[in-house]
Amino acid sequence: MMILVRTTMNRIDQVNPTKRERGIFSFPRRRGRASWISCNTDYGYDANRAITGQLEPLNLAAGKLDFDGIDPEIGMHLLSIYWSRQLYTAQIIYRPAFMRDMACEGPYFSKLLLNAIFFVVSKHCDRPELRSDPNDITTAGWKFRQRFTQLLRDSFDKSEITTLQALLIMSNALFSRCDERSLSWLYAGNAFNMFIDLGLHVLPAVDSITAEELEIRKRVLWGAYCELSLPCTGYCMNFV
Repeated sequence: MMILVRTTMNRIDQVNPTKRERGIFSFPRRRGRASWISCNTDYGYDANRAITGQLEPLNLAAGKLDFDGIDPEIGMHLLSIYWSRQLYTAQIIYRPAFMRDMACEGPYFSKLLLNAIFFVVSKHCDRPELRSDPNDITTAGWKFRQRFTQLLRDSFDKSEITTLQALLIMSNALFSRCDERSLSWLYAGNAFNMFIDLGLHVLPAVDSITAEELEIRKRVLWGAYCELSLPCTGYCMNFV
């Protein structure tokens, strides 16, 4: 499953974008001419991260990123807040894979996860258009929560990494921001069940998955640990 990206000075073409887990990416080496370099995720985490990071602004300029109907400028602003401020929940998501799949409907991106991100960071954004009541900052991002709830109806019974990540992020937001602890624990509990269902608690065999897949599994594992340990610490609960 591969993605082949051909770049020139003026355009980006993606061939078979849904078949892209182990990507081959192309960047121009000479002005005005298209040339090919490749990076397979099997070759290493750092190399793949560097190349997919360069694709992010290219996909944005080409209008390929799916913001679920939100203005791209606002969407990128909210994402930039998320990557820089949500220090421990942001670690749940591997940014290069998320942003790459945002352009091609890959497995590490979903609109459910996107709206969870938008909701949790909207409290840090002072733009009145994000509020249900322009004069009330506490209403910031409620449309993202409503959209999340709508999308969750079709995802709640399917164990997927993006659904697991979205539930963990929303669980944290509901616990800390909205003081809705019962719903927060409900989302967290379902996320942990999905975690077991996907086998993310089991150490994979050597060379059975790519470096990118291993990185994502580690991030979800420790993100879930932090998500559970912090509320339990506040309630003086033993979760081990």
